[in-house]
Amino acid sequence: MEANGRNIGSHPIDQVVAMLQKNSSLPENDTTLLLETYRAWEALMASCYHEVLELCATDCRSLVEESQRNWLKYRDVEYDCLDKICSFQVSLDNLQMAEQGKNDLIRSRALQLYEYRNILRNYRGIQPDK
Repeated sequence: MEANGRNIGSHPIDQVVAMLQKNSSLPENDTTLLLETYRAWEALMASCYHEVLELCATDCRSLVEESQRNWLKYRDVEYDCLDKICSFQVSLDNLQMAEQGKNDLIRSRALQLYEYRNILRNYRGIQPDK
């Protein structure tokens, strides 16, 4: 199944976004949806990161922290690149393309940390999300 040419994932955020995109009819609504989607992925990323740190052994924790610092540096450069590329011709489509690129990037990291969290929960005997 696809929405706006993107594969819909199985995470609940993906499912809510797909439903909202289906019901959205105005381009302005797309911009608001992109922002709200970004915030949802960012919140998931932050909560998973903190839980991963809590569940990690001490030697693993420093690697997770270093990985997150490096990812944040990478994210910032990618965001600057997206903004620069999409600014050559300012249009609502280009602005939305930049925002979608940012969403894709943070979604990827959030889901990566989500998987780390699930592995650690399983290891510790903690019930995974349903």
